Amino acid sequence: MAFKHICLITLAACMPGLASASGSAASSIPAWFEQLPGGAFAARATEGHLILAGARAKLAFRTGHARNPIAGLEWALLGANASAEAEGGARRSSHTNYFIGSGSKDWRQDSAHYGEVRVPGAYPGIDVVWYASGRLLEYDFVVAPGADPKAIHFKLSGASPKLTPEGDLVYGLGQVKVRQGRPAAYQIVAGARRVVEAGYKLMRDGSVKIKVGKYDRSETLVIDPVLSYSGYLGGTGLDIASGIVLDSAGAVWVAGTSTSDVDSDWTLEPFKTFRSSAKDAFLARMIPDAQRGWKLDYWAYLGGSSDDECIGLAIAPGNIMYLAGRTYSSDFPLAGLSHQTENKGQGDVFLLRYNPTWEGAATLEYSSYVGTTAAEIPLAVAANANGWATVAGYTLGGELPTGAMGSALQPSNRGGADGFVYTFNTRGAKDETLPMATFFGGNGTDLINAAAMDETGNVYITGVTMSWDLPLEGASYQAEYRDNGDAFLAILDPRQSGFDTLKYATFLGGFGLDVALGMHRTASGIVWLTGYTTSDGMPVTPGAHQLSRMGPADAWVAAVDPSKSGAEFITYMSYVGGQGTDIAYAVSADGGGNPTLAGYTDSPDYPVKNPPVAQSEQARGFNAFITSLKPAEPGLGALSYSALFGGRGSDTAIAIFQAADGTTAVAGHSTSADLTVSGGTGKQNGAGLRTSFFIKLNPDPKP
Repeated sequence: MAFKHICLITLAACMPGLASASGSAASSIPAWFEQLPGGAFAARATEGHLILAGARAKLAFRTGHARNPIAGLEWALLGANASAEAEGGARRSSHTNYFIGSGSKDWRQDSAHYGEVRVPGAYPGIDVVWYASGRLLEYDFVVAPGADPKAIHFKLSGASPKLTPEGDLVYGLGQVKVRQGRPAAYQIVAGARRVVEAGYKLMRDGSVKIKVGKYDRSETLVIDPVLSYSGYLGGTGLDIASGIVLDSAGAVWVAGTSTSDVDSDWTLEPFKTFRSSAKDAFLARMIPDAQRGWKLDYWAYLGGSSDDECIGLAIAPGNIMYLAGRTYSSDFPLAGLSHQTENKGQGDVFLLRYNPTWEGAATLEYSSYVGTTAAEIPLAVAANANGWATVAGYTLGGELPTGAMGSALQPSNRGGADGFVYTFNTRGAKDETLPMATFFGGNGTDLINAAAMDETGNVYITGVTMSWDLPLEGASYQAEYRDNGDAFLAILDPRQSGFDTLKYATFLGGFGLDVALGMHRTASGIVWLTGYTTSDGMPVTPGAHQLSRMGPADAWVAAVDPSKSGAEFITYMSYVGGQGTDIAYAVSADGGGNPTLAGYTDSPDYPVKNPPVAQSEQARGFNAFITSLKPAEPGLGALSYSALFGGRGSDTAIAIFQAADGTTAVAGHSTSADLTVSGGTGKQNGAGLRTSFFIKLNPDPKP
């Protein structure tokens, strides 16, 4: 096949990174260690939460129990050198940035990634070397020639161990089973690996010693116990990817929300990044690697001491990243001429401008709260080349943020839930960084699900409305509301004030429920929309891929030209789906104007053609789909390629980005443990937990 790179980004217990054999189609992101203030090391991207401090370590896991969600073990070497200190080894090229808290003095940049942590001289002539390797936490005892392995004596406090007939140690923590496999001991003699018999000796107090058979005492001996986990595991990890883009070099950037379940009793994690029940935004970059396929090149955390959730990612020329979301933190990191420096409500919106070409604190060029005492729910972010960005969503509140430069198109909430639009000028002078803040809606429920911007600053919004009196403007394609919820498209000019702000608005739908979830504006001004519908009467264009609805809810895709009126407004519209439920969350288009959709389906007959990715043979339930169309071709010929991607669980694609040459990146999440991922290690977190994934397809990815 001519594609492709697929990567799992695992949740709850794992962070992303990439490593695979050369030429593999997919890879799992390798774990790494970072040094904490005070000298201890933390394992990142491992199942559970691991802190190493000299001759002891602390491990914590998600148990799956509602009352006691976190359980932990403390590993300690007994009788070891009390002054032994851990040191990082196998330095990697990647690093992590922490923008946690409101003061830049608390930020930490360029925290080095290490592939191992070594504790030299833990016992006379014996070192301990820890590795973080995806699903397994592994440590070796390296016994120098002449040293005595009988000195090794350790204990895991927090659970009673059992020695299985196979020689493994098993520790029970509720639904979590921590298994320490029978040690594998070996020596390298004359370039050949020579196996040495080894096993555990379980003592009455629950501590463990290691017994070894005959070996050459003039050569180094390596004793390798392996710690693995099964059940509902937790700790530091990546939860949900919410946005994906490709930069000018073809690297994949993923943004989303990272969770942490466990605090360390020994040392405060870097700037309160990892706190029980807290979430931080993250931004990661994956780049091609000639030998491993992919590798993690860049990682940044952004947040405060409470929950911070990223809802999307936009990219502007120069690889400038805009992240938006919702924060409950009173100490969210701020930078530049922030419009609002305090969190005023039940979770305020945040916007930040991130420039990874700079170093240190300078990478965070702008960051601000914006919100009121009510709860705002952001759902979309967009940006342009001039430093302008928009965050949109919905709120039940009745007031707008103060300090916007122009008067609002709609200064009050007209229904229970109204859309909101906040537009920023991140390069603006003091008190001029919020050109527009407005409600948008009618007397019913109005949700803004997607947004786009053009280079002049115009803001394009779409979503779903249940308001018959939604404000309309211009030669609206559909001037009447058709019941049950219609999609809409509106264009706002934040450089204007009041009613002059609204340049265009129209309903778009049939007589069922019609929801727009995704939007993409092309350089030529064509706007692609996608979502789902229960309507039979959508204005499908002649020669479309699918002329009628096939299931209870079908995906739909439309290209509209807001500069045209009447029948010329819709240049293309088609249903997409099968006999089940089909939901498209995102759409993007290449330089030729050909769209690609991403979402999920439970249709057994969802159209599949030239699939560039493969689903598990045991796939069932909801599967992610990626469908690329050529609107110039009629009917089934419009399918350039269409694929399902999934396994036995629930799989959803939620974000898509397409470069001009057709290179496509898709992000989503899955509970499936059996996704078809060539070269990877598979799903690494516990049963039923969501795992984020991304897929990169080369241009024209056909078999």
